[in-house]
Amino acid sequence: MPLSFVIARYFAYAFAAVATAWLASFMALSAAINAGFVYEASWGPANAREVAEGLARDGVCGQQDVPTAYRYLILNKDGYVLMTDLEGTRLEGAAEMARAALAADPGTVEIEGGGSGLTYAAFPLKGGGACALVSEYLPQWVSRDLAGLLPNPQNLML
Repeated sequence: MPLSFVIARYFAYAFAAVATAWLASFMALSAAINAGFVYEASWGPANAREVAEGLARDGVCGQQDVPTAYRYLILNKDGYVLMTDLEGTRLEGAAEMARAALAADPGTVEIEGGGSGLTYAAFPLKGGGACALVSEYLPQWVSRDLAGLLPNPQNLML
C-alpha cells in the first residue's frame, strides 16, 4: 500500500474523531439547555425587559437575585457603586446607563445594544438607586455555583 494512502487514511480517522467529539459536545450542550442547566445564548437579550421589570419591582439584595445570564451594576441613590461584577469598558457603559436611570421614572427600562453581542438594560430601583444589566450573546449556566466552577458552556464545545 502506498504511503500516501496510509497518510490519507489516518487523516480521515483524525477528521472523523474531531467531528465525533464536536457532535458529542454539541449534543451535550443541547441536552443541558433542554434540561434547564444552561440558558441559551439569546436568553439574556430576549428577556432583558422582563428581568429588569421584575428586579425593579422586587429590588436587588445581591448577586443571587440577578440571573447568571447577566452581569450587573447596582448604584445607590447618590450614584455610587454598591455592587458589581463588571470591569473595564462594560463597567463604564453600564455606569453611564445606570446614572441616567437614576433620574428616570419608576418602571422605566432603557435597553441598548452595546455592539459585539452585548445588550445593556438600565432601570431605577424601587427603594432608590439604579441597576444596569449587561448580557452577552453566549449560553450561560443557570446555577451560580456551576458558573463559578466551569467555563462558559460554549467554550466546552471548543
